[in-house]
Amino acid sequence: FRQAFAIQENLENDGVYRSQTWGVPGQRLQVILLDTRYARSPFLPLGSRNFPFHPVPSNDTSTPQQMLSERQWSWLETQLQQPADFRLIVSSVQVLNDVTGFECWRH
Repeated sequence: FRQAFAIQENLENDGVYRSQTWGVPGQRLQVILLDTRYARSPFLPLGSRNFPFHPVPSNDTSTPQQMLSERQWSWLETQLQQPADFRLIVSSVQVLNDVTGFECWRH
């Protein structure tokens, strides 16, 4: 899988995420692919058709729920500093949905 998509081997099992930039200055496109499942905090299956998942509450309030690992957040910050005229950030889960019980960033 990693070879077929030219994914770097130095990710050390921290998920599958990458970035690619195409084009010349003034027309440069950067596509950023996030892995929003590898390091995500666990979900509690509820069994409901409309709300099948709920974030598992953490008893330790010093450990907040997460979608990306610290390493991937740091990598993303670096990617966002790269020169690009247009960026497309791809998430494997819904981003703007605020009413669903399915996987999304609001959980």
